[in-house]
Amino acid sequence: MGGAVAVSKPNGVLWTAALIVFVLPIFLLIWNGYHGVWADQFPDHGMKFHITGATATSLFIWIGTNIVSRFKLSSIEAKRFITKYAWIVPYVILFFLSGIGIFNSMYQSIEGKFILVEKIEEVDLGLEKLGAAGSAAIASKVTEYEKFRGKVTSDLEALKKEIFNDNGKSTCGIGPSAEKVIDRIKKDLPSFIKLSGSSEIKCANRENLERIWNNHEALGQQLLRDSPVTRAAGIEAKQRLAQDLEQSVAARRKSLGEARKHLLEGVQLVLDPPSTQKAKTVIRDAARTYTEYQLRVSQIAPLSLPTTIDISDAENLGQTLMSLTSALGRFDRGRVAGFFVLALLIDFAVILVIQKLNELVRASQAQRATIVPSAQPTFLWSPIDRDPPAA
Repeated sequence: MGGAVAVSKPNGVLWTAALIVFVLPIFLLIWNGYHGVWADQFPDHGMKFHITGATATSLFIWIGTNIVSRFKLSSIEAKRFITKYAWIVPYVILFFLSGIGIFNSMYQSIEGKFILVEKIEEVDLGLEKLGAAGSAAIASKVTEYEKFRGKVTSDLEALKKEIFNDNGKSTCGIGPSAEKVIDRIKKDLPSFIKLSGSSEIKCANRENLERIWNNHEALGQQLLRDSPVTRAAGIEAKQRLAQDLEQSVAARRKSLGEARKHLLEGVQLVLDPPSTQKAKTVIRDAARTYTEYQLRVSQIAPLSLPTTIDISDAENLGQTLMSLTSALGRFDRGRVAGFFVLALLIDFAVILVIQKLNELVRASQAQRATIVPSAQPTFLWSPIDRDPPAA
């Protein structure tokens, strides 16, 4: 029988449909997974670089899978073991690469939301505790100094009272009672002394009494400012630190709250790389603020708080190997184990579809090669189903 032979291929149609409906979207998933990897590994190279890297990786997997699939078909009848099974190693490599892309896409886009929200809440709680404990520690040190300062101020007020208090006497100023107060002040301010020209004078001489008091008050205030206790207290620096701590903690907690709201708003299930990167930046800045102020406050008073907050789970999102390590630590959560199993199953299905399509192409080519052409010339007007002439 001559001419072309029409071959019905319902299986071919089904597998081609599987390619379009199933395999191509999966390679989009792989592309997304590697886009996250490239965006995280090279955050400063721009979107075009990330897209190019993800596209090149996905094409490498796609083309490589087809090449290895065809090589497998061509080596089925090979007699040498190495030649017959040489496709296994590259297949495993490609399977591993595509599986990583699928898993990373699912882990980063779906589990990534849970990780980021958990870490935001953890860092926010840490900042809240630091703000409260830090302010209390600073206030306690300020209170200690205020007690010292209050005692000195109280003694100076007592001296003023003695200078101006006549107690029914005819003289005021620096008398025996005032000198006792001066001795009391000297215990806190050793350089405080009775100034020359200060003595008992008539109580009616208010101008000289004012001069005596003003001179002793000025001396007392100057010695108080220069006191080793005052210098050690660093009261102004502590007050600035307390203010900086309050403002910085409030600002970071506000940013964390906004990032958390963005992650949870609406019905967003799959995270895009920009959202992931933005959340990671907010977490990183907040954790850095925590570490900075924990150290600064600890230099004033010990804090029973960790020196740092571990944000490695958030940092590892998108970093392929570290992301896999992070996933192992979260396998107690059923959905993470489900992502891993699902990635493997999807990977097998992709390879199966590609393999079947290549088998159909090979079978079709083989069938065309076995068609025996008619002994008679075939013209455009010749009947297609003409019987061959009798021998």
